[in-house]
Amino acid sequence: MSFLKEADLITGEVIAMDGTKVRASNSKKNNYNAKKIEGHLAYIEEKTNEYLAELDKNDIKEQTERVSHVQEKIEKLISNKIKYEVLGTALTESQEPQVSTTDPDARALLVQGQVVEVSYNLQAAVDQKHSLVVATHTINRNDRNAMSGIALEAQANLDKKNFTAILDKGYNNSRELETCQQAGIKTLVAPPP
Repeated sequence: MSFLKEADLITGEVIAMDGTKVRASNSKKNNYNAKKIEGHLAYIEEKTNEYLAELDKNDIKEQTERVSHVQEKIEKLISNKIKYEVLGTALTESQEPQVSTTDPDARALLVQGQVVEVSYNLQAAVDQKHSLVVATHTINRNDRNAMSGIALEAQANLDKKNFTAILDKGYNNSRELETCQQAGIKTLVAPPP
């Protein structure tokens, strides 16, 4: 940053900040929250009870071929149940709202309108003078709670106490605005519709 300042390529007076979602390697199928895990466990319980009832019927009819087929299905359900119980434990221990199995740091984020993708949110702060990037970081939540993080990082990188940050309506959050204000960062955020 000091080179950019010395070369008069940045002023550190006005900084625009925004985020962009970068799709993770993790699919939605491999992203779980408590509700999804509970749904899978309830389905397994229901199917297990159905198969056990079917086994009871087959015992009466003594259909050994059918019994072995049902037992295989029950074993698969038991294996799946263990998998979802382990995921539930990991979710509880992490105290995160989601767990992703392929890309552990990725989260299901609102990308556009009502479209949800398992992604990262890349935040960038750009100086007004020549549109040079002065701060970046990656988060696993939406813009609403990201303003102070990128603004404070820009402030540290610029080694400048006061500047004006310009952000879109997705950043409108009173707690984040207050944090920036306390740090001496003037914020201009578009109001929500």
